[in-house]
Amino acid sequence: MNIRVKIGTAMILLSLIVSITIGFFANLITRDIIRRRSEGFLTTIVNEKVSAIESNLFSVNKLSLNMFNEFIDTYNFQSKDQEYINKYLNKFELTIILNAEQNSSNSAFIVLLTDGEDRVIWYEDHNLDGVPEKVTSPDQKQELLNIVNNAAGSEWIIDYENFYATFFKYVLNENGELIAVVGMNFKLVEIIRNIHGFE
Repeated sequence: MNIRVKIGTAMILLSLIVSITIGFFANLITRDIIRRRSEGFLTTIVNEKVSAIESNLFSVNKLSLNMFNEFIDTYNFQSKDQEYINKYLNKFELTIILNAEQNSSNSAFIVLLTDGEDRVIWYEDHNLDGVPEKVTSPDQKQELLNIVNNAAGSEWIIDYENFYATFFKYVLNENGELIAVVGMNFKLVEIIRNIHGFE
């Protein structure tokens, strides 16, 4: 074999080896960059979804606390007059509507316990159209009363069957007697929706 062919073959083999080596390292570097960027991207998505879930839960907690404080500040705990109680509830109903509209699940309620008569004002988006409507069904009101009465002091009750959670706060008078319960329902579907966003 002549020297030119040997040199040419050596050059071709050398360039092939260099190309394969460069390609191999370029592939490793590219995969590492993609992996790091993917991890950062996935971390960002997870943080956004967790923030959305936390924001919804915090909102329910804060709105319920606002209703609780407004009731404490405006209700006359000494009055047993039914006319006063009726007028007060009519005014407080506007607060319930406003808080239901601000809740991402469109739900808010008050249960007033006076002289053995439980009064429920509850707005809920049962039609899932984004508009809370007054709940008038005695069965639904009784269901809410059962949830609140069986709560045993907890502020969150999760109803796995109906797929929602209820957050509430007890209102006690100066003698420690239960006067009212204010709270909201939170649809767990919202959490599932955020979790599905991970996909």
